[in-house]
Amino acid sequence: MLPQTSPVTAHTFNYAPVAVGVVIAFCGIWWLASARKWFLNPAHPRNSTLDRKEVGGRAGVR
Repeated sequence: MLPQTSPVTAHTFNYAPVAVGVVIAFCGIWWLASARKWFLNPAHPRNSTLDRKEVGGRAGVR
């Protein structure tokens, strides 16, 4: 990850950390904006009242 030449230019810069940062930022923003509202912990009280038959009709199947 260290630059192979000095000085670092746009041609010699390693863009892999930038690409990983963009993916992590996108995932974080998406989670904050949308997913945290519908992706809940299975032990959450709102999920504990559902019966397996109501969810998919597969009672006893994990």
